[in-house]
Amino acid sequence: MTEIENKPVQKQIILFDGVCNFCTAVADFIRKHDRKNIFLLMPVQNKEARAILREHNITFVNLQTIYLVKNEAVYKRSTAIFKIFSASSFSLEVVFILQNFSIRIHRLFLWNNFPQPI
Repeated sequence: MTEIENKPVQKQIILFDGVCNFCTAVADFIRKHDRKNIFLLMPVQNKEARAILREHNITFVNLQTIYLVKNEAVYKRSTAIFKIFSASSFSLEVVFILQNFSIRIHRLFLWNNFPQPI
């Protein structure tokens, strides 16, 4: 084994709303498909999770947001989702499809719900 193979992999921490059934289902899906064993998942209601967020100067915890803590950086919402899926064993095609779909939904929502400049 090389020195790199012996080096422990730093876990990427996923914080999610543990009360939300959908969020819990997504967390279970990630756990099931985390073949590389790179993610540590915990509900944001957990004291440790809140302490991790406070360490990164996030004091208001939005329960409707997923957080990814990776290499001392914190990502949230769709950015966190895309980083999670791109780091996992999913194919890049799935990541690009999800990203394209997300952009279209955001545009549709913003276009239909906010006044457009003339």
